[in-house]
Amino acid sequence: MQHLASCRRAAAIAAGHNCSVSQWPIRSLQRRTLTAPAAASWQPVIGLEVHAHLATNSKLFSDAAAAAEAAGAPANTTVAMFDAALPGTLPVLNAASVDLAIRAGLAVQATVNRRSSFDRKHYFYPDLPHGFQITQYYAPVVSNGHLDVPTAAGGTRRIRIARMQLELDSGKSQHYEQHGGQTLIDLNRAGAGMLEIVSEPDIRSSDEAAAYVKKLQHLLRHVGVCHGNMELGEMRVDVNVSLNRTDQPGVRCEIKNINSVRNVARAIEHEIERQAALLLSGQKIFRETRAFDAARGVTVPMRSKEDEVDYRFMPEPDLPVLIITESRIETARGGMPELPDVLRSRLQSEYGLLPADAALLVDQHVAGYFEQVARPGDGKRAAAWILNDLLGLLNEHGEELQGCPVTPTRLRDLLDLIDTGYISNAAAKQVLHLMYSGNREAPRAIVDSLALAMNSAEDQLASLCDDVCAKHPDSVRKVQAGNLRVLSFLVGQVMKSCPSANPALVTTEMKKRLTAPS
Repeated sequence: MQHLASCRRAAAIAAGHNCSVSQWPIRSLQRRTLTAPAAASWQPVIGLEVHAHLATNSKLFSDAAAAAEAAGAPANTTVAMFDAALPGTLPVLNAASVDLAIRAGLAVQATVNRRSSFDRKHYFYPDLPHGFQITQYYAPVVSNGHLDVPTAAGGTRRIRIARMQLELDSGKSQHYEQHGGQTLIDLNRAGAGMLEIVSEPDIRSSDEAAAYVKKLQHLLRHVGVCHGNMELGEMRVDVNVSLNRTDQPGVRCEIKNINSVRNVARAIEHEIERQAALLLSGQKIFRETRAFDAARGVTVPMRSKEDEVDYRFMPEPDLPVLIITESRIETARGGMPELPDVLRSRLQSEYGLLPADAALLVDQHVAGYFEQVARPGDGKRAAAWILNDLLGLLNEHGEELQGCPVTPTRLRDLLDLIDTGYISNAAAKQVLHLMYSGNREAPRAIVDSLALAMNSAEDQLASLCDDVCAKHPDSVRKVQAGNLRVLSFLVGQVMKSCPSANPALVTTEMKKRLTAPS
């Protein structure tokens, strides 16, 4: 019966149906790794190819606007003559693309090769005008790097990066079913510079793959190599998956052009299920290129997988060998920002931050702003105000930190008013909203103009505490009986009647009255 269920599962997946995991006998350990009997025989082996559009103003070999600049432009309006493969046009390498490739290599502790070259990779698609792609197959610009990613067991796995190569992108084929199934070609993207980042097959689960892509995306953004907006096609991922036996390698299938971190994980999960089901039922896995249908959560066949000989690689005759000098590498190194892992560690040690807060400051690209606000050894308050309050306002209004009217100096001045007891947290939040909305006055001036300063006059606070105790005798008795949680209710009543009252002094005055029955 179990074998029959496996066969049904295999047939369903082979037909493209998305059966739930609970319908078949192989289970996933925390949904990610195969267990007995599959784990004893097969292990997922995963490698990724990430295509990152370079954050340059112009394309790789022409002066037309790059893909990021051309986003949203009318079709075929950012196309140079070379991009359209007009006869007689020649490629001219964009030097900025080389510098960004160097930065990417340094960011992953890779070797920047002093000598690299360009090649032609031949294939014939309607949106590839030349009939070949210019890439770096034989001698890439960067090789032998790595990224460390977390594992499900709580450790880390080092994912080796075999190579990074400069290459140009193709155009886009746009299919219109409502117009008789016509396909139109948009060459705005054709010729845009990409960095293809090829990992070794060191990944063993969908979680690790997602962590790798997410970390790489953040790293490329951090060092200014790629904008990394996957929904805009600025980063695309090809996934290679096989199930290997302990005694022999499996058959590799490639899943093309995945456009989100979540879909990378989903595609891998389904492909592992699909291949395992076929193997359990005694069927063969064929080497092929597949696509991920995000709506159904399944991979579907596209074409048989080409071999290297099918691409007819040859040296690019119109481009010389690329020589990168040591001085160029050192110039790039000197312009590199502090890398994310190093920055997180330093924020924790210098400012006393929790690991989660340090990670958020780095991941949200606000660490530089934070360091202008915080003081060494005492950064928790600054981190909380930036991550919770300031970023909350920015997200609410759909705005970026750049150009924010609340400068680091103004936020520091506001926090100083809290630290000195001049205003309460509640009043400071009110002032922050006014500053964000355009009030250009100094925080102290805003506080004084609105009479938001805390009332620390002990005689007035004592009178307020007496009034509240008189109005709530039952609560007073509970506190006197040892129920200190009710004390916060009484303090809250004082604050409600006088929002400018100093809460610390109110608490002190209230405790004086309730230490013994009156």
